[in-house]
Amino acid sequence: MVDKEMKSPWQSENSRILIKIMQIAEISYGKFPDISFLNPNFKTDSTKIRVVLDIFLSGEKELNLSSTYKKVHKLMPTLSRHQCCVSMFYGSLNQEERDSGVPLKKIGDITDIAHLMEHMIIDLQAHISGMDSCSGITCGYQDPDFRFDIFVEYKDKDMARFSSYLTLDLMKKILSGKKVFPKYQKIIQLAKYLHRYPNRFDSFERISRDLRFSKRSVKLLLKDLADLRYFSKG
Repeated sequence: MVDKEMKSPWQSENSRILIKIMQIAEISYGKFPDISFLNPNFKTDSTKIRVVLDIFLSGEKELNLSSTYKKVHKLMPTLSRHQCCVSMFYGSLNQEERDSGVPLKKIGDITDIAHLMEHMIIDLQAHISGMDSCSGITCGYQDPDFRFDIFVEYKDKDMARFSSYLTLDLMKKILSGKKVFPKYQKIIQLAKYLHRYPNRFDSFERISRDLRFSKRSVKLLLKDLADLRYFSKG
């Protein structure tokens, strides 16, 4: 099954990093045996989501994403526990990368954005749905060189898709210098709550009381979840 979305290129004049295109071009699901050898931590015969991601930045040849890593780590502190797939393909982490709070191998170009997004998808799935372990891999295209395939194992197909779109939305906001606190903390908190109690999505008063959110906030956050395909099936 394939889920496609193509959006027009967009830019923000006030962006810290000017983005011409950043979109999910296609989503599909399968075992993808041809890429299993790329990460020895993939479970045997595991099912994966494949996110085809386009990233095209205006005039950005080399990237220093230190502030981006810090913002993402603040929102997802468990990223510090991730193990980057270091092997003959990637080399080893240097001391700066190990001490950054998000211990991922960095290259210095848009590959780092796609790689960070892979780990964000993994982290969101694990945090919201309680996965014990999850592995992934990011593969860059030679042509076009702004396209990447992100493969991530999943337990719940719908959660994998939601985590992918939430990651995309978050990365756009962070790269453009927009605030993500406390809104996205609440989105993640509500998504986790509804994963545990799926029949309470229309119980505004109960959600408001349990999470200590205002009723108005609950309604707005539920709309955000719908926009990010949380309630979509298949």
